[in-house]
Amino acid sequence: MKKNERIHHRCCCLDRNFTFEEWIEWLENPDSHSAVLTVGTFQFNIWDVCLTPNQPVRIEKNNCKLEIKTAQSLNGRWEYGIVLELYNECSSHGASFVDDTSLGYPTEREAIYDSLLFSEARTVKKIGEVENRGDTQDDYDDEESGRQPKASAILSSMRAFLKEIQRYKQNYDLKQLSLFEL
Repeated sequence: MKKNERIHHRCCCLDRNFTFEEWIEWLENPDSHSAVLTVGTFQFNIWDVCLTPNQPVRIEKNNCKLEIKTAQSLNGRWEYGIVLELYNECSSHGASFVDDTSLGYPTEREAIYDSLLFSEARTVKKIGEVENRGDTQDDYDDEESGRQPKASAILSSMRAFLKEIQRYKQNYDLKQLSLFEL
């Protein structure tokens, strides 16, 4: 790459910058969506996302779902990916490659615990939003009406989901002594 060319994409796991032309050429390659770096069992793609992460946590309760995925980079740092679905909203991102030793987590357990803290806070906030909304005349008891479900109907499953997150959180708490590494 010439000094005056603009960077279009940076692949951290390859430590490579792409110009727009190089990026188009890469994408036209039939293997462009496969792994470009393997670290142990973890395979990373050109977008620095792990294609083969660990999945230490999976919780599903009615309209709520949590999947936590983890991956370790070359420098030993861990990162988590998450899928968090709470009734009518979803947030997700993959476990990404960490090239800076000041980022990520030193252990998988710390990455999982931090993702559980995030999930717990987000779930508590969503429960508060649903509680504040309350039941209205337009809420429904059946799936067919197309209206919003009753707040009371979803709060119990959201609270059960939160309890599961908190149970996992106890298991991964860094202050909690454990005979066995999870």
